[in-house]
Amino acid sequence: MIKYISLIIFLIGFISCGQKASFQDEVSSPNKKINLQFILTPKGELSYTVNYNNEIIIDTSYLSFDLKDQPALKNSFEIVKTYTKSFNETWQMPWGEQIDVKNNYNQLIIELQETKLPNRKLNLEFKIYDDGLGFRYVFPDQKNLKEIIITDENTEFNLTEDYKVWWIPGDWDIYEHLYSSTKLSEIDALKYVNHNNLAQTYIPENAVNTPVTMRSKNGLHLSFHEAVLVDYSGMTLKVDTKNLLLQSELVGSEITGYKVKRTTPFKTPWRTIQITEKATDLITSNLIVNLNEPNKLGDISWFKPMKYTGIWWEMHLGKSSWDMASGKHGATIKNAKDLINFSSKNNIGGILIEGWNTGWGKEEGGFDFITPYSDYNLQEV
Repeated sequence: MIKYISLIIFLIGFISCGQKASFQDEVSSPNKKINLQFILTPKGELSYTVNYNNEIIIDTSYLSFDLKDQPALKNSFEIVKTYTKSFNETWQMPWGEQIDVKNNYNQLIIELQETKLPNRKLNLEFKIYDDGLGFRYVFPDQKNLKEIIITDENTEFNLTEDYKVWWIPGDWDIYEHLYSSTKLSEIDALKYVNHNNLAQTYIPENAVNTPVTMRSKNGLHLSFHEAVLVDYSGMTLKVDTKNLLLQSELVGSEITGYKVKRTTPFKTPWRTIQITEKATDLITSNLIVNLNEPNKLGDISWFKPMKYTGIWWEMHLGKSSWDMASGKHGATIKNAKDLINFSSKNNIGGILIEGWNTGWGKEEGGFDFITPYSDYNLQEV
């Protein structure tokens, strides 16, 4: 009997030694309500979870990239180094309703490298605030990855309940859709394909535009968006209604076949999740502005807010049109002069004139930012 027990213990030990243990690290918000756990699976996959008040609100969500002419950045990663730090400052807004902004977060940075050739490097950076979190991918300078062509960024947000969601479809062209309010499991963005009022609509997936906001049964509010969108494709969120999963769907070109082309080193935009117990706290949240880069313009006292009129809204109301083919062209010399006179008499400082240039009609063969329609004279106006 003792021999059998010894053999079982040996086999258990042998199996355990043959498995690669997963790695886990975590970071919490300054008030300890939000906790993020980073998990490196035994296969070397990257994933994370988010807890709020000790309840999981983002379950295991995976992070990876599909690349053109290269293997995906998906697994076989190992930890090179991790470190955390805390930051707390108050800075001043150059304009807006609030002057002093508190920027207080805890940060987790994870440096990763593939265990097999070509041994590419990728870092993850997490910042956790009291009102949410942001994370981004950092591609360091490296000899084995100079140019990177991203065909898909696979950032997941694995939700734990069927939230009530306020959403508009992931339209590459405009944000002017009316908002729908449905359960997450009922989102149908594809019903907006070939919408009659939208000349250039392109919705390739069941995706929603960010920011997309949702509320849980107990009143917790989440809002998904991004910050520091510089030299990178904008992000919509593809919706898996069956599994309650959101996944990044970058806006891309049908012509090139890829979403992003960059050379290392570079950083992606922040993927942000605002987390508040009241909807009004989303309005006062400074998470996005804190993650954005500081003002690079210097003195902006020359900014002068003003009212303006425009040949624009009347087109949405059907009074006039952007193109001439309808016979109701709005951006005419007469219409522009009438608005100039009206604005002058009423101390209105500016006029927006849209639709003066050729190319608005589908049959006109391409948008033109230089050539005016025949009933509009830029110099005269």
